[in-house]
Amino acid sequence: MKKTPYALIIMDGYGLAPASEGNAISVNGSKYVNEFLKNLNQSQLDMVRLFDNQGNLIYNCGKPADGITEEELDDYEMYRIGTGYYVEFGPAGDPTETVYLSVLGDVD
Repeated sequence: MKKTPYALIIMDGYGLAPASEGNAISVNGSKYVNEFLKNLNQSQLDMVRLFDNQGNLIYNCGKPADGITEEELDDYEMYRIGTGYYVEFGPAGDPTETVYLSVLGDVD
């Protein structure tokens, strides 16, 4: 049986709560898709597909998905990582892993 590595990523503070003193993002600065992707090396980026919480592909194997610009991936209001986002990892068309993100405190 092939052993498969898994990663649990807890990104506390990422989400949709309104800006306030208790909101880690508004207190500590905006985080966005490109900030998330900076944690991966190029060989990993070429195998990553990132989907938003509506199932829309926003990053596809090393570049923004069709119809999305690099600038939009830097836009905190447009693409801030939150609960329901998920990452598929593996060759295009045949992902070997899917990781669903769940963010503690991601509520209004």
